[in-house]
Amino acid sequence: TMYLDMEMEAWIEKWNQSNEICHIEVKEYGEGDYETGLMQLNADIISGHIPDMIDFSELDMAPYISKGILTDLFPLMDSDSRVKKEDFVPGILRLYEKDGKLYGIALGYSLETLMGKETILGSPSQWNMEKMKQMLKGMPRQSYFIDNLGPEGLLRIMLTMGMDEYIDWETGRCFFHEDTFMELLELAESMDGVPIEGNIEDYLADGRLMLNRVYISDVSEYKKAVDMFQGEKVVCVGYPSAQGGKTLIQPYLPIGISNMCGNKDAAWEFVYSLVSEEFQDKHIRFNFPILETSLKKEFEQALQPKANGWSEENTQLQPSKEEIKALYEIINRSNGKFLFDTNIWKIIEEESQIYFNGEKTVGEVSEIIQNRVQNYVHESYAY
Repeated sequence: TMYLDMEMEAWIEKWNQSNEICHIEVKEYGEGDYETGLMQLNADIISGHIPDMIDFSELDMAPYISKGILTDLFPLMDSDSRVKKEDFVPGILRLYEKDGKLYGIALGYSLETLMGKETILGSPSQWNMEKMKQMLKGMPRQSYFIDNLGPEGLLRIMLTMGMDEYIDWETGRCFFHEDTFMELLELAESMDGVPIEGNIEDYLADGRLMLNRVYISDVSEYKKAVDMFQGEKVVCVGYPSAQGGKTLIQPYLPIGISNMCGNKDAAWEFVYSLVSEEFQDKHIRFNFPILETSLKKEFEQALQPKANGWSEENTQLQPSKEEIKALYEIINRSNGKFLFDTNIWKIIEEESQIYFNGEKTVGEVSEIIQNRVQNYVHESYAY
């Protein structure tokens, strides 16, 4: 791991105390300095000293998948009668799935999405870049589209969810010079990034703010976001894509098993303990659990004020059954992948800024990005 999570540290200590044969030994690579630690991790891997398990919380998984470092978890899962794919919240396994193989699994997750009035936004399935651009053009004067979201912010979010729309990871071909990416750059360029001064609720209520950017890691955060619209019916459309709106999933403690692990069964036993009800019910903090049963328990508790420590006088914080159902649907619709490469992003960020500054056309910048990323992919990935 780069940095050891407190819940993981406590769980490893408990695991080691209860297992006489197999113990987990932790190496915290980023403890002194992240960049130095990352270089050391990669040097260890090149020299053959590959960790048995890797926490990808601060790492990009895509390069490690390409180099064949990670094992497919599906066969290990399929051979375990205690767990099956259907036990997990839809979309979670897809985060780190590639070509029918599962290279990692996140132990929890939070959501980032765009929320607005249903009368204005319509259905998430219709939320694509064209509709978002039309909405921008039709905005009333002296109104805001999204609070404090600039060009770089939107671009990074869109690529975090869908970098595989512009890179064929199987062949190494890139598509940043095509119309779809140029449309994304144009859409991002229209974001002004200006923060609202004053009460956001007032802007949402009177229509001066079209979309609220919300972060959801538990039921109460969703309830508070809904209540900001003061009784108006809301919808979470997510961020636009050709397939409709996508909610960004932020993974918590994604873990993978290396192909060089000498005892994959023991490693899987530890991973299984992390996706078991005991860990999911009690140790997923400030995130949603990935087990369906654990998620439903959380929802059931949210409908009971005393179970969440809410007083009877403060029942306005208690969600309705309809709001719980809407949140469940948002989670189920979340379908983004997390095959991200920070080095690719740095290239895109650097070159796109030239377009945002008006120094080159969108076509010129997209061609430069295409060439630079294509060269990087061919040099850095195994094909």
